Amino acid sequence: MFPRLLALAVPLVIATVPAQAVEVSGSLTTLAYSQQRFDVEGDADQLPLFEFLALDVRDLGPAPLSLHLDGFAKLDLREQTRGHDLQGELTYAYLQWHDRTTGVDLRAGRHFVRQGVASEYLDGASVDWLSGQGVGVELFAGQQVDGDFGGNTGDVEGGGRLYLRRGHYEVGLSGMEARDNDQPGFARYGLDGWGALGPVSASGHAFWDRLSEEVYDSELLLTWDATQKLLFTADVDRILPSLLLSHTSIFGNEIFTTGEQREIGLRADYRLTDHLQLAADTRQYDFSEGDDEWVAGGEARLRWGARMDREVGLRYEHEELAQSTHLFGRYNQELARTTHRFALARLYYALDFTLYDFDEPPFPANRRHFSHDTVATVGAELGEAWEASLSLDYGARADYRDFTTTTSGGETVRVPATVESEGLSSRDATNATFRLVYKFL
Repeated sequence: MFPRLLALAVPLVIATVPAQAVEVSGSLTTLAYSQQRFDVEGDADQLPLFEFLALDVRDLGPAPLSLHLDGFAKLDLREQTRGHDLQGELTYAYLQWHDRTTGVDLRAGRHFVRQGVASEYLDGASVDWLSGQGVGVELFAGQQVDGDFGGNTGDVEGGGRLYLRRGHYEVGLSGMEARDNDQPGFARYGLDGWGALGPVSASGHAFWDRLSEEVYDSELLLTWDATQKLLFTADVDRILPSLLLSHTSIFGNEIFTTGEQREIGLRADYRLTDHLQLAADTRQYDFSEGDDEWVAGGEARLRWGARMDREVGLRYEHEELAQSTHLFGRYNQELARTTHRFALARLYYALDFTLYDFDEPPFPANRRHFSHDTVATVGAELGEAWEASLSLDYGARADYRDFTTTTSGGETVRVPATVESEGLSSRDATNATFRLVYKFL
């Protein structure tokens, strides 16, 4: 209902504004993607056609008022995409009043809200006001876009955040509550903040669930610029994954639980030269239900080019039971123009590659220890408005043709078709993507 109402309202809003006052910008992107898949039913090649629209309309009457739209439509030209020929979604669509003089930012419509404990995709309204003294208030209310299987009947949520912001720190208190089918879904409260003192900076949060009376998500991140070339990072995390879901969800805390998960990570980045960077990191995973894990690794990156956009790198990772090596790179090159026909403004090509080598084969059926992917792209900019590119993606794809499907925990999963099966195999394949962009100002 909301997208339909908005589709009717947008032209009416724009039509009531004098044409000379409106500043319109955005883009229209056409994307055709040919994909080879090897699924349970056999080869299932797909050819989806996407159309993306991004639109920003500013100066809608009063200068601080603007309109922002983003959405896409998808048509499967081979009619093999999950049984649906035509799909589409309105990603966001909202009116915004952003007044720098008063510090008020007001949004109404479909948009994303991130306020302390709240990280919501919302059909509703939100406001952020920051006073000249550094005291701020954030409020939101509406209906979650991603409703449950029973629809959005009886779904409503709201919350807010009170914060104090100074030059080198910010601290905030937040809370939110949500109802799902008229039942309590979320009741969360939290403390968050960040700050910097010289070369050391810190950020973190602690979120509490009132319905279960537990701290379900906490994190502390520390960074230290030891020298101009050396940076240390450390983080400590603790989450209860089941409490990240609504209490009304069948996958929530009342039915399923995955226990407590704790992580500790350390990383050091060293810029040896302007072109060569080194890094080392380690992370410990502690699960209250399941085996603990740890991983350590190191990497080197070499960048060059006028814009430092060419790169080659090597990463090695060691886990308790397996090791892997990751080779990756990217190369960009602008080509000299040999013609001025078609208003050719820029011609370029790019090459991206990645290679994984594993101690244990990820595709045991064909005993393949490595996975690879290479993407070659050539593109051109025509004038100030048009850009076109073609990409070829060659790599290893999972081959499920010797598998079958079954139901586990209410979900459909793939399993080997026979007990003699050695597991998943792979097959090399090439995907192609054509991209056409029109930018309007």
